[in-house]
Amino acid sequence: MQVDTAIKTSVNEEQVAFLVGQDLEGHWLAVETHGLGGGIFRSRDTAFHYARDECHRRPGTVQFVDQPIALLMS
Repeated sequence: MQVDTAIKTSVNEEQVAFLVGQDLEGHWLAVETHGLGGGIFRSRDTAFHYARDECHRRPGTVQFVDQPIALLMS
């Protein structure tokens, strides 16, 4: 899995561990900024809760994005 390069370079990778947003089809995604994890979720809330729990609830580690994101499988 990889994060779309345009999204990855627009955030502070040292602080943000997950991006939460929608893909072009409207699915909710949580994508780890280094491309090591993530998933497709039923709602914004479930994507956020997954990302927050994966980051052990550390402040500043989950960022919501307005532009489309992608969860790439390799």
